[in-house]
Amino acid sequence: MNSDEHTPTVQERIMAKIQDHELTMHSRLFFVVRVVATALLAFMVLLISIFLVNFLFFTLRVNGHEPLLALGSRGAWLFVQLFPWWLLVLDIVCIVVLENVLRTFKFGYRSPVLYLFLVLVVVASAIGIGLDRGTDVNDRILRHADRGDLPGPLNSLYQEARRAPPQGGAYRGIVHHVMDHSFTLVDPDRIESEFLVELPENHPTPPLSEGEAVFVLGDEKDGVIHAVDVHPIDPDGIPPGAHMPPAQL
Repeated sequence: MNSDEHTPTVQERIMAKIQDHELTMHSRLFFVVRVVATALLAFMVLLISIFLVNFLFFTLRVNGHEPLLALGSRGAWLFVQLFPWWLLVLDIVCIVVLENVLRTFKFGYRSPVLYLFLVLVVVASAIGIGLDRGTDVNDRILRHADRGDLPGPLNSLYQEARRAPPQGGAYRGIVHHVMDHSFTLVDPDRIESEFLVELPENHPTPPLSEGEAVFVLGDEKDGVIHAVDVHPIDPDGIPPGAHMPPAQL
């Protein structure tokens, strides 16, 4: 090996690439702005994730869908149908965008995307669920939306939070008249139709009262719902304008 041969140093190789226009030099301000912009993006993604998780759990609560998971395969399938998947997809898209931005930084290559995903999921879930279950902020926003007091997009978003059950198999409404093993249900999702809800023989009389909002899982035939399960839901889950029919004399 010729000892006179010169092996280029890292600095020399970099300068050579710059001279050959393979690399572009940037000022320190460029990197400062880039870091600040990335930090702002990460903060915005976190805020969006918190809102989406909060709104996702709000829709599950206000519509009374959570207990469906305990009702076997039928309830689980209905839960899948009613789940607001678009919120979950939108949140994942935001996280993927942030991850791709972080990959442009040197530390991004040493930080598995799984860690970023888990941190965002844990933080956003904790804060989002806490806002819905620990405060009444969503309920107050929903009531403002019903009055049309919110900006257009937010107004529509909260008004559409009440997802109507698919036709057949699931019903929500207001209890009208309670009997021994049945009650009448006013269903605003079906042009305020009134159904007779019959419970199974071995099902105890539900502790329901007139005017209470409920979710019913069952099969309807000739205006009679043969219920599999009945559980109360948040009154805000009933669309505004639903009313009790006049008492029968």
